Amino acid sequence: MILRSGARSRFMLILAGTIMMFASGLASAQSTPSPQSAQEAAFQQTCAVCHNNPATRAPARDSLHAMSPDFIVEALTNGIMKAQGSDLSLDQRVSLAEYLTGQKLGAQAPMAGRCSETLFSLNGPSFNGWGANAENWRYQAEPGISATHCSGLT
Repeated sequence: MILRSGARSRFMLILAGTIMMFASGLASAQSTPSPQSAQEAAFQQTCAVCHNNPATRAPARDSLHAMSPDFIVEALTNGIMKAQGSDLSLDQRVSLAEYLTGQKLGAQAPMAGRCSETLFSLNGPSFNGWGANAENWRYQAEPGISATHCSGLT
């Protein structure tokens, strides 16, 4: 196709305009972060230095995906990741946990087989293998057994 010089100029202007409109459309689409990219940015900024590094003891991202969002929020709020989560608002922690796990907060079923009552107490005598106090001492001040109970044993 052969164009005259005036038609060629108009064609080039239209082509340039179309390219600029397309490029500005891409730029505006990329400049408005989607919630997912905001969560990914939060992960990269706050968590990735450890969780993407196999040399650390931090669980890998695949392991985070297998966790419950409640567990992750608790770790970021009150647990081992409290210092790292302190710069995030509660909404950001929830959003990040839901993003990493692919689950909604509170949506998982309660743990099956969980005991509804305490199996042992640190109050009173107990010989269940645990110590009688927070220091795990085995000494029993009042064990509930005396020498008279053992009189027939030699």
